[in-house]
Amino acid sequence: MAKLERIDLIVVHHSASPLTTTAAEIREWHLAKGWDDIGYHAVCEADGKIVEGRDLQDFLMGAQAQGVNQRSAGLCIVGDLRKPSSSWTGAQIVSSREWIRAGLLFLGMTPDRVKGHRDAGTTRTECPGMSTPALRQLLL
Repeated sequence: MAKLERIDLIVVHHSASPLTTTAAEIREWHLAKGWDDIGYHAVCEADGKIVEGRDLQDFLMGAQAQGVNQRSAGLCIVGDLRKPSSSWTGAQIVSSREWIRAGLLFLGMTPDRVKGHRDAGTTRTECPGMSTPALRQLLL
């Protein structure tokens, strides 16, 4: 698995799936695509539990946003912000906020270095279902 060059960006996703989806299921989806592992460095499940994915301590590159994978950490929050019935839970918002804030502090980055998948990388997407400013307001 390729290594990160550096980390100067945090990319946030939604899983575009029901809140009942688990990190293990997402890992299975990514392995079925032929990837080495789950694409994200962390997944926040509906109960707020953060499940580690690709190892940041070993500087393993994720697959969270084409064009910036070599310099970003990826967080996927289970749910689908395009559907009110699958919107993030309060526990997810709290846990994700803590994960992001810890990452920013540890890496010495400012909140402007947090972007939604749709605003990072070279692939056009609706993920995570809201703009980066709205995402920052929710998570920071």
